[in-house]
Amino acid sequence: MGKSALFLVQTPLHVINALEAIKQFEIAEITFFIVTSNRNEKWRLMMERILPLNAKKIYCIRDDFDIEKGTNAYAQHIPFLKAQNFELVFFADARLYIFVDIVNSLRIESTFLMDDGTGTLLAVHSLMENGIYFDMSVSKSVIRQNEIEQVKRKHNLWKLAPIKYNLFTVFDYLSCDYFNVVNNKMTRLCYSHDETDKDKVLFIGQPFVKIKHMTDEDYLRCLLNVKSFYDGKEVTYLPHPREDSAFLNKLTSMEGFNIVDTIDTAENYVTSIPNPPHTICGFLSTSLWNIAKFQKGLNVASFKIPEALFNPELKVKKTRSSYVTDLAFLNIIYQYYSKRMQVYSL
Repeated sequence: MGKSALFLVQTPLHVINALEAIKQFEIAEITFFIVTSNRNEKWRLMMERILPLNAKKIYCIRDDFDIEKGTNAYAQHIPFLKAQNFELVFFADARLYIFVDIVNSLRIESTFLMDDGTGTLLAVHSLMENGIYFDMSVSKSVIRQNEIEQVKRKHNLWKLAPIKYNLFTVFDYLSCDYFNVVNNKMTRLCYSHDETDKDKVLFIGQPFVKIKHMTDEDYLRCLLNVKSFYDGKEVTYLPHPREDSAFLNKLTSMEGFNIVDTIDTAENYVTSIPNPPHTICGFLSTSLWNIAKFQKGLNVASFKIPEALFNPELKVKKTRSSYVTDLAFLNIIYQYYSKRMQVYSL
């Protein structure tokens, strides 16, 4: 008889990892807790395309602005989740307060952190350097932080003891004192490309303009430098789901860039087209790692953006960690990516 498991997911990649876990762990009773946002309809559509038909589904709309409403949106489900007596719990972001509060409330021994893209690299870094399983940043606003405390106390979520988790990951980690590692074989993405077009390049985009990491001018300048690097080759741009139309319209107006319109993930898009571009590149997309590791016959590269082109705040901001600045985190990613692909400096 198969096991029962809860999956806490927010992105298409999370669902893809969950599908692999269902197979590898022989899970029969499946419940998905799906966090959605009114600001990213594309992600929701991408997830719904691949969610298993036999799974139970609980939807939670994320609200980071109204603390009471946002907390109640997920806290109201915790009693029900506890009553299910899941044998396994998989969550996909050690920094998302919703997931952290749920897994620490359920306290199930077989709890696994799935990959949240490169977020796994930061989670492991926090563990190795500081011994912290959930490296949660604190609001700089004293008033807002006090409100968070009051609301969480009301829902019995304040200062929950952290539960130790293990890893289910595509990254090349080994088991250690902090966690056991179950390698994600990513069978749905494994592919051998016998025929590729060596005159074409696929660039996988990032929402650096949308999240204010860079100006659109500097981002476009980097793209032009990448195009120059592949002089004479046709470059196709695959947008990140979070990129907005205004920026993409600017890119469309530039000579030499074709834009892909698809709700497939980058990995699935590459396997779905005949004679795909021989070179797959980008800045920091997790898809680069997945394609480099699981798809044969392609050339995969990452381009390192000059630090001077990033918003200067990234040198001091710590939005993802209490210890690591955003810029330091980007450098951790580039350093790790060099294990499986060529990393070029622009």
